[in-house]
Amino acid sequence: MARTTSDIISGLVLVGASAVLYFYLIPNFVEGNESGAMSPQFFPRLGTILIGIGGAALIFITVVTRASEETASDAEDQIAPSGKSIVALLIAAAMAGFILLFQWVGYFYAAPPLIAVLMFLFGARNPLIIILTAAVATGALYAVFSLGLNLPLV
Repeated sequence: MARTTSDIISGLVLVGASAVLYFYLIPNFVEGNESGAMSPQFFPRLGTILIGIGGAALIFITVVTRASEETASDAEDQIAPSGKSIVALLIAAAMAGFILLFQWVGYFYAAPPLIAVLMFLFGARNPLIIILTAAVATGALYAVFSLGLNLPLV
């Protein structure tokens, strides 16, 4: 019950903070751009929207699931301390491998394996979900950078 309450409070704080950022801080303290180029307010607003969505999702998931305290166990309790160190080293190795692959073969061949490995290390075990997420995330990131921001990844 205490965990449910703290999650709801955290979600409300995130939503409230994002509202303050979006409606007060960004318009008053980040200068706009009068020309046709992308406004300097774009990325702060985008980040603020994502924070608000994350807070709302936390509230929604907490209210909908309401897992019992007996069956809820922390991921930290399931993994031994030495296992955490191994996972951290594997994540660092995956990131280093991504950097090398990105330089040698490009984004489309480097991003899906990184996403798949990270998902596995963070607990995803369904191969279909891992493959679909890697493919969709790779395509979405390509679209954002190449089409939206005009920054080529290839």
